[in-house]
This record gives sequence, C-alpha cells and structure tokens, in this order.
Amino acid sequence: GTQIDISDQKRLQDETRQLAFYDPLTGLPNRRLLLDQIAAASYLGQPSALFFIDIDNFKDLNDALGHSIGDRLLCRIATRLQELAGGALVARLGGDEFVILQQQPLASPALIEESACGFAQRIVAAMEQRFDLDGLSHFATCSVGIALMHGQGASVEDLLRQGDLAMYAAKQKGRNTSCLFDQEMEHALHFRIGLESDLRRAIGSSEFLLHYQPQRDQAGNLIGVEALARWNSPFRGSVSPAIFIPVAEASGLILPLGLWVFQQACRQSVRWNREGRRVPVVIAVNVSAVQVRQPDFVKSILETLQATGADPCHLKLELTESAMVEDVQATIEKMMELKQHGLALSLDDFGTGYSSLSLLKRLPIDQLKIDQSFVRELLFAPSDVAIAKSIITLADALGLEVIAEGVETREQQQFLAALGCTRYQGYLFGRPVPAEQFDDVM
Repeated sequence: GTQIDISDQKRLQDETRQLAFYDPLTGLPNRRLLLDQIAAASYLGQPSALFFIDIDNFKDLNDALGHSIGDRLLCRIATRLQELAGGALVARLGGDEFVILQQQPLASPALIEESACGFAQRIVAAMEQRFDLDGLSHFATCSVGIALMHGQGASVEDLLRQGDLAMYAAKQKGRNTSCLFDQEMEHALHFRIGLESDLRRAIGSSEFLLHYQPQRDQAGNLIGVEALARWNSPFRGSVSPAIFIPVAEASGLILPLGLWVFQQACRQSVRWNREGRRVPVVIAVNVSAVQVRQPDFVKSILETLQATGADPCHLKLELTESAMVEDVQATIEKMMELKQHGLALSLDDFGTGYSSLSLLKRLPIDQLKIDQSFVRELLFAPSDVAIAKSIITLADALGLEVIAEGVETREQQQFLAALGCTRYQGYLFGRPVPAEQFDDVM
C-alpha cells in the first residue's frame, strides 16, 4: 500500500469553493450560490419568498467616515440578518445589497403574502436598531422589496428582477419600508423603457412641435406667450407632456429636447418681432432643473441667442422651484448672468415646491406664477384664496409681476383681479396652438 498526504489539495479545494460561492467580506453566500439555491427551490416547486434588501444612504457613511467603517457596518448587517433569518439563506449580492431566500409554508396565496410582508417589516425594524462599529454608534435604515415564487418553473432572473423593482418602489415610498411586487410595476417599467426609446428617436425629428398659449392683461391685451412642447408620435399618437417630460428628465433626454425648444422659440421670436410690430411678443420658455444644473447651461443659452439672432429682451425663462434645491448659489449666479444679458426670469409653479422667502429675496427674478392648482378651486376653497392672496401681496412687496395660470372661467379672472392679479394665462384667454394659427389672434 501507499499513502499520499492530500491535506493541501483539500485545503485548496475548500478555499476555491469559498471564493467561488461566498462573499469574502461578510462570509455570506454570493450571487452565484444564491442563484443556484433559487433554481433548486424553483425545480422542487417550493413556495418561497425573496427579500431584496438595500441599505438606505449607505454611500453617505462611506463618504463621511471611510470604506473601512462601511465594511464594518456591512459585516454587522450580515450577522444581524442571519440571526433574524434563522435557517433561511442570507446572501450578499454586492455593495450594500442583501437577499434573504425564505421557504414559505404550503398555504393560500393570501396567507403567504401576509407572512412575507410581516417578515419584511421585521427586517426593517431590525435594521433600525443601533449598530456598534467598534465604539462608533450608527443607526441605519433599509428598503425591502418582496417577490414571491409559487410552484415549479419560476425564472430565477425574473424573481431577482421583481425583488429589485419592489425594492425601488419602497425607496420611492420614502425609504425605511417594504413593498410587495405586483405586475403593475413591471408594466410601468416596460412602458417607461418603450417610451424612452421612442422619445430618443423622436427628438430632433418632425414629431415634436411647439404650441403657444397667450398671456393677457385685464383688458385682454396680449402681453406674451408661453412655448409648450407637443409630441405627436406615429406609434402612440398625441403624448401628454405630463407623461413624456418626467421620462425625459429621468433619462437625460431633457437636455437635447430643452435645447431644441429654446432654439425653436428663438427662431419664432425673430419672425414675430420683425421691425414694424408695435408691441413686441415675449416668449416664455420652460427650463428644467436638469438643464440648469449643467455647467454649460448659460453658454448654451447665449450661443443659441447669437446663432438665431433673437433679442434676449423678447424671451423669458421659466424655472421651477426644484431648480433651486441643489447648489443654490451656483443657480443664482447663472440666473444673474442671464439677466445681465437681457433675459427675463419667471418662477413657475410658485408655492408647490420648495418655497423659501429668504431664497426668494436673493433670486434675480422678474415674475411669480401662481400655479393652476391654486386657481382651480379658487372660488370654493378658502385656503387657495389665502395662498393666492399671499403670493400676490408678496410679489407686490418685492416689486415683481404676478401672473395666474390655469384661468378657465370669467369668475376666476374677476376674483383674481379683485385680489390684485391682473395678468392671466389659461383656456379663458386661449388654448395652446401652433404658431401659424397664433398669428390670427395677435
């Protein structure tokens, strides 16, 4: 007989398996082993629940205290999840994402959902407890997405994707909570992806055009127009701005779309304000917060003015309050530079977002716009009356113009006039129409 010492070989095999199937930081199963376990549960037809866990604002901890502290927190989280899960599989997908795969009892779908949602809330509560990071106390929260697997043949990747979608839905609900996947989430995702693809193709083509809505004073005189983008898709028909603008902002497509809108408005301004017109037409153009945050925002505006030959005094930029949230000082400096070149500035949807009186005092704006949500119920809601009256009084005190949008009835217009607002925009004074139709009402 012969003897061979294979201890080193076995040790190497164990190390190779550890590296292949386990996370080196936390010691938890990694994505590869998780996928194998989900596939096995699907093959056996075991009712299971997958809990997709993402630590809220984990990047802030890493940035503030360093990656070594972040790694310690991840290890503490792994230990706590293992204690909570009992015999269920706890895995780390990577970064600050963890997954628990828990077998569910043979019961009705309603009872399985109730059980899974209850366990998800226990995960959320467990994360809220204090973490001791070698003498440093830290409190964390998490967002949990729940995906359920019923019967045989469930797709492993589908289950992970559903958990991921549900987790992001939990984040949208405000974080530190859980959300159960439902089919509407997937439908919404497919719709958004398809819409983004169509939008990318449509920008710069003949599918987009500008409509113009008149703005008038109390006597009915035209004091300006607002340029509004309209999308006529050959596949989807007329798509509402309320649908395509959020998708454009989220995808970054608002940058080429916003530039196209401003270019078209400038060219139209040149056509409308040729020599001989007694009263110039001022075109208001909406500007997204995404555009304002771009380093070359001012340069892009000024280059467009020069290329088209438009007079800056015949244009007005409408910014929403959300544009002021990030890097307030940089935004104010950009607005100041634009104003120095002759552009007028309006604060759109005032009162619906992040109104700050101290900020308003610093902004170089010319006009406040009363949002249509306050005008709609003006004749019936005392609170809307109080808000509209406050905006008008504030604008008057700051020496700003004030204009109300969404004015649809003569009663609304007369009520606003009694409050001191003498500039209006809405269906009462004209609907948005293409430029060639607008010429008839000037």
